[in-house]
Amino acid sequence: MLPKVEQTVLRAIDPHLGHAYLSRDDLKLLPDEEFVDGCVRFGPDTPGAVRVAALGGSTSDVSLAGSWLRPFRALCAARGRHLVLFSGAVSGYSSSQELLKLIRDLVPLGPRVVISLNGINDLGFVQAMSPEHPMVHAYQRNLFRHLARKPEATRKFFGPAGAHAPGPREVAVPAFNQKLAIDGVAYGARNTLSAARVWARNAALARAVCREVGAEYRCFLQPVIGVGEYALSPDERESLDAYAAERAAAGMDYLALVRDFYAEARALVREHADFMVDLVDVFAGHPGMYSDVRHPNAAGNELLAEQIFARCATLL
Repeated sequence: MLPKVEQTVLRAIDPHLGHAYLSRDDLKLLPDEEFVDGCVRFGPDTPGAVRVAALGGSTSDVSLAGSWLRPFRALCAARGRHLVLFSGAVSGYSSSQELLKLIRDLVPLGPRVVISLNGINDLGFVQAMSPEHPMVHAYQRNLFRHLARKPEATRKFFGPAGAHAPGPREVAVPAFNQKLAIDGVAYGARNTLSAARVWARNAALARAVCREVGAEYRCFLQPVIGVGEYALSPDERESLDAYAAERAAAGMDYLALVRDFYAEARALVREHADFMVDLVDVFAGHPGMYSDVRHPNAAGNELLAEQIFARCATLL
């Protein structure tokens, strides 16, 4: 059985994304790494350095068991690429959160290249409030339902009903026009696409955003235990079986979600080979690449960094 990976700390509420880091205290940063405006900057932002931005979930999150970002930066330096790396990767983010993170926090940095390693957080809409509303994170749903249903807890957020302070009998938080009470949450149009097609659409929209600001975009479909040609070790097999059993107890057929999502996602990558890359089989022939069922270990991250660099080298 593989050891459990220490989980990340997310102490901030983000109005657009659901949850976020609050400070460098939430992350295991090295001395030359800084947490600035919701992003981690790797190395000094010196004149002439190429700006590269990264997106993803916990596989790219430096506060878990490492990630591919540090070996990628080291590889770039060894190959003579002078760059500064900004990461907007946050544990638990799906491609829906990534798209918003790109627009809001990475575009202002003026990156030349934007790299996303994702996929696992999109299968089965596991990080969305529902398949009908994949742009809303489950954390956002819980927060806003709480605010709408508990007026006494939300009055301080929305302010008094009029010019005077609320009276002792007032229990309803006023709506924007102050004539009706807030009584629910609106989530927008309902999605009818599969999880894989929402993922691919978000990647296409991210590329369009990057093109608009003169940046190159590459989306890498990440590897995960349970699909592809990778041969599991006994510890990895035991961990996958245990994780699947745990999810099944909660009503989720995890293995079916993984297989279904990746089968469709890999086909979509083949249709968009100009900016999407399939890394599902990147660990084939390399045993012992995972620290748990979803996250590569140090050796796995080194190999990921090499493969991502090889496909982005001409852009740097």
